[in-house]
Amino acid sequence: MIRYQKTEQIFNGSLPFRKILHFLNRNPSISTAAASIPSLTEPITTPQPITQNLSKLSSAKVAQVLASYWRKPHLAYSLFRDCQAFGFQHDLSTYSVIISILCRSGFRRKLDSLFSDVILANGEFGFELSALFGFLAQGKHVPHWINLVSDSLIRAYAVCDRIEMAVDVFYELGNLGFVPSMRTCNFLLNIVAENYDLAIVKVVFDNMKRFGVSPDVYMLTIMMKALCREKKLEEAFQVWGRMNETGVKPDSFVYTTYIMGLCDIGRSDSGLILLKQISSQDVFFNALAYNVVIDGLCKEKKLQEAEEVLEHMVLNRVTPNEDSYGCLIKGYCDERNLSRALHLHEEMELKGLKTNHYIKGFILNLLCEMNMNAEALDEFQKLKASGRHIDEVLYSIAIKAHCKMKNMRDAMELFEEMKVLGLAQDKKLFTSLIGGYCNLNEMYNAQKVFSDMVEKNVEPDLITCTILGGGFCRNGFLKEAFDLISFMGDIGLETDAVFYGNYIENLCRGDKLKDAEILYDILEQNDRHQCLTLYSAMISGYLLLGCTKKAYRLFHKLLKQGNLVDENDASNKRSKVVFSKLINELCKEGNVENASVVLKTMLEMNFSPDEISYNQIIAGYCNIKDMEKAHALFEDLVKRGLSTDVVLYTTLMNGYWKVHRRREACELFIEMQRKGMEPDVTTWTVMLDGYLKDILNKDKAIIDVETRKEKFRGCSLKIMDELRNQGLEPDVFFYTVLIDGFAKVNNIQGAQEHFDEMIKTGLRPDAFPYTALINGYITVGEKNKAAVLLNDMLDKGITADALLTLLAKLHSLKVASR
Repeated sequence: MIRYQKTEQIFNGSLPFRKILHFLNRNPSISTAAASIPSLTEPITTPQPITQNLSKLSSAKVAQVLASYWRKPHLAYSLFRDCQAFGFQHDLSTYSVIISILCRSGFRRKLDSLFSDVILANGEFGFELSALFGFLAQGKHVPHWINLVSDSLIRAYAVCDRIEMAVDVFYELGNLGFVPSMRTCNFLLNIVAENYDLAIVKVVFDNMKRFGVSPDVYMLTIMMKALCREKKLEEAFQVWGRMNETGVKPDSFVYTTYIMGLCDIGRSDSGLILLKQISSQDVFFNALAYNVVIDGLCKEKKLQEAEEVLEHMVLNRVTPNEDSYGCLIKGYCDERNLSRALHLHEEMELKGLKTNHYIKGFILNLLCEMNMNAEALDEFQKLKASGRHIDEVLYSIAIKAHCKMKNMRDAMELFEEMKVLGLAQDKKLFTSLIGGYCNLNEMYNAQKVFSDMVEKNVEPDLITCTILGGGFCRNGFLKEAFDLISFMGDIGLETDAVFYGNYIENLCRGDKLKDAEILYDILEQNDRHQCLTLYSAMISGYLLLGCTKKAYRLFHKLLKQGNLVDENDASNKRSKVVFSKLINELCKEGNVENASVVLKTMLEMNFSPDEISYNQIIAGYCNIKDMEKAHALFEDLVKRGLSTDVVLYTTLMNGYWKVHRRREACELFIEMQRKGMEPDVTTWTVMLDGYLKDILNKDKAIIDVETRKEKFRGCSLKIMDELRNQGLEPDVFFYTVLIDGFAKVNNIQGAQEHFDEMIKTGLRPDAFPYTALINGYITVGEKNKAAVLLNDMLDKGITADALLTLLAKLHSLKVASR
């Protein structure tokens, strides 16, 4: 562990010569050893070769020979290495000589390499470092040599990933009075800051100051960065203040560090304000500072503000780079705003900035998410053709796109291409391929990819096994499905309710309901699997097979047992979808009351049903003419803040017209428009049909035939005008109500005119307008015209309904033989 002992101040001034001499006097062995080492101040002019056997050589002899090469440091260093390679054990004397030679020659890199080799070999020099520095302190180049050696030693420990030892050496040297250069102190503090927590960084920083180091702008910036990383913005600000107090002038990197800290804690707005404020004081920021703010704003989903920063860069004569645009493009891709992402990408390339595989990856991934797989593959091919670098991420996206499009041959070609290029293939990639084959029901190939995955030591996860197991169940490979569960147990991969729920649903998709029910019954007995996820899976399975009654029966049973409770958010989301589907199926079958029970249960479980579920039940109550319950649900929907739309209002209006409650229908129509919702063609059709019902419902004793005709004519003209003023045109359904209305008020001429008008507009009438008009002709006794229309309808391949056929028979219509 790093030692953080505190020692007394041992020197005043930068070079503690008195302390060193005192140390040497107390350690005569070092002085004696040093005396045996040839002096480099009066060097041997003629290099002396080593002629003896290495095993018989003394350290003194090797040191003497090394010293003779002081003018040829490369040869001296090679000789030192050769002796070492042949088994000679260097000691203090030989190390001292070679280090002195390297220091004299300024060979920093060789010095670093020398120390690194020792550290990586065993970490032991065979002597105390204090002895080495004691020897070096006797030379006339003391300050320069000591700085070189201490710097190299600490750098070597740090580069060899012995950071704790580097700190220990720093303390040891500091206690002896040897303080590394400012550059090395900054290097060491930065390494510690990148690898240890803030508390340790603070201790090292405090000890540096204790050893007499005066922090410069770089050291204080490192401290600010460490504080910002731990979100200690107030302390970081104090460091900034300390700079001003000590006369250290902050530079743009200091400000950028603090801005980065603000952005990291979600205060990018404050970072932007500071950036603008400081840049106005003639401090020049490079693109990094602006990119930090852009990235922060994008992460906070403030994309418009982020784009404004891009504009601010240009105004301050800072050229945006690929990272500037990359942050914005990623932000828009995360928000699924493809058009804006593509626009920025095009703008970037027009400015001469080259796209890269990261940026392309954002766009291609979004295209796949939006099911624009063909477009994603087209972009991938363009990128390949351009010769730009394509990494494994882009290959994986392209393979995923092929799998979604069921182009497994192309997917496998790219997969093999990745192997040739030596690109990594991870579990997500294998899972995509397995899923692709499962979607094609090619389980042999899916299993083959899975086996290949295991052989390559790419461990499958629960998602991989869930997809493969689901494919087995869907295609009737039950043995393989349960063998997979055994394999998962062997590799320590636990199954869960989601996994088994997937099995149940896919068994149902494969029309294996009995097997699904057996599995469900087994799992239900196990307390570990009794959860909402499993129950929802069985209900979903019933619905997939059209067994709505069984689905509701299970739902009701679980409700009575009190089992419809789960704390898992993922389970709740899945169950919400299943319950909404159950509501839909119940409403389709006209079982609105049971659908209401499901809705009520969802509300009690805080599932917050969506508008679709509400709309379906409201429509169901409208169909059975229970408008009180329909309106109560409508009010509850509004109260919960869910959105209403034209479709919902139209449904309610239609319901009120059916029960002859004109006032409520008209009030809803007005309310809808007041909320800014424009009626559509269906809404106008419902209003027209409602007015027709209202007119026909009037007592014939009060309103005569001619008055009915006139009222409906006036009403229809007004609605037609309103509809067209909105830029809408009537559809077949609208014309059907119009024709039926004119026919029912005995205005057969008007009915025929609108039928002809419908055909002139290019609409093709179906059986309903034909039926309405034929019934109108039958009602007024014009059987021949009815017969002509019926023949015309049959000629066009439109099938007459049973009612029309019956009417034709009752009126003795003679349809021409076919």
